[in-house]
Amino acid sequence: MFNFPGTVLIDDKKEELYEILASISAAGIPCIPINYQNNDSNNPSGIDHIDLENIRPRIIITDLNLTESGSLDAKSLVGPIAAVLKPLTNNGPYILLFWSKNAGLVEEVVNLLKIRFHDKINLPIHWGVISKADFKDKPVELKNKIKLLIKENSLFNAVSDWESRVAYAAQKTSNALYELTTPTEYQAEDKADLHQEELRKALALIGNETVGINNAADYPSLAIDLGLSPLLQDQLHIINLDENLWGTAIPAIGKKQDLSDPIKSALNTFCHLEQVSSDFPKDCRGVFVSLNSQNLETAEKLHKLEDKLGSSVENIIHEEFLSKSRCGKSKADAKLFQSEARKAIKLGFVELSAVCDQAQKKTKLHQYLLAALIPEKFIALTLFKKGNGEQNFSHMGIYRLPKIIIDGEMYVLKLSFKYQIGVKAFSEVDGRTYENTWFGEPLFRLKDQILSDISFKCAQYSSRPGVIRFD
Repeated sequence: MFNFPGTVLIDDKKEELYEILASISAAGIPCIPINYQNNDSNNPSGIDHIDLENIRPRIIITDLNLTESGSLDAKSLVGPIAAVLKPLTNNGPYILLFWSKNAGLVEEVVNLLKIRFHDKINLPIHWGVISKADFKDKPVELKNKIKLLIKENSLFNAVSDWESRVAYAAQKTSNALYELTTPTEYQAEDKADLHQEELRKALALIGNETVGINNAADYPSLAIDLGLSPLLQDQLHIINLDENLWGTAIPAIGKKQDLSDPIKSALNTFCHLEQVSSDFPKDCRGVFVSLNSQNLETAEKLHKLEDKLGSSVENIIHEEFLSKSRCGKSKADAKLFQSEARKAIKLGFVELSAVCDQAQKKTKLHQYLLAALIPEKFIALTLFKKGNGEQNFSHMGIYRLPKIIIDGEMYVLKLSFKYQIGVKAFSEVDGRTYENTWFGEPLFRLKDQILSDISFKCAQYSSRPGVIRFD
């Protein structure tokens, strides 16, 4: 998909302006037409009658002869062009395209523009010519020509592509949030209002969780920006936004939110997980690779796996991930419930090698943590009795993610810092390729923000001091 940057079209003849606009619109190029005003003392630039505050074009298409000067020479043509560019291009890269019948004069005009106005206006990063004779009433050819002119300058092409992708990513984020907050129970006449309310709550919750409720109440725009755009937070942080903008749109921000579990889980999934295909790399940082079920199919394979782990799979499950709580059931029903849970959970491994090693491809043996994906049905077994209360983990070496959604089902993901395994998903020795038989298919990838927290907690657990005391 090719997204055109912001485009402005300028001509002094209204009839020709809208003829050109018709071709550009037919080509699917968003464009703002400006009718140049000549011989007006109150309009020195010729475009001062237009409010330019929100216009920051990346492409400017203009007639070469804006004042209909009788003598077609570069010296008489360059002044009006410079006057137009000054208020229109006060910052940022842009390309200047001339819609003209006199292509031979364009290069001389551009050279004079550079010589005479280099210290007065923001000069174009690139320029080109679109012949009126060749492209009038030819929208497809015109579109292809503009594409070609954009690509002629690799720097501008890369910058405009990056801006398009950022804008598209922002739109995709909004679309995803809007979709996941779609109400499931509603009266037909209330759906639109209810959907808006659920989206407001979700956005407020994101803002609250990002900077805290009190800070979110004081700085709603900052909370939303950081919550939705962690990868761009340094850039967003320096923008001086009107805090009333998000504060007015989301009155609930800064207040505790009450969202349903499905929406909370959807938000957790959206923020922390990326579902991947079966051919996704098994050694990518953050990937969850399921335990190959073939390791559990026969007693021989199971014992081989358990010998490597140093304990039975059943013991590991109950020592690390699931309690043996009766959950208010009879002894027989509790045992059956626990047996069902052991069969239902998905054991696997999460890759947690150092981010710098991953980025520089210096990882020798990839570090994996043993993990378990536990269906919501067995959520009661993820709680362990400690003293007079309950907690979400059996010991301090367990990391528990909030509820997430995989393939439409809700799960809890737990990782064990006690079971850290250094292996390779694939290796090559003497020209022969070996595949790790423990690994099944990758299901998802944990995103950087949650990975940073896991890495920090894992390092804390590994480096906790043990002190000998004689009291």
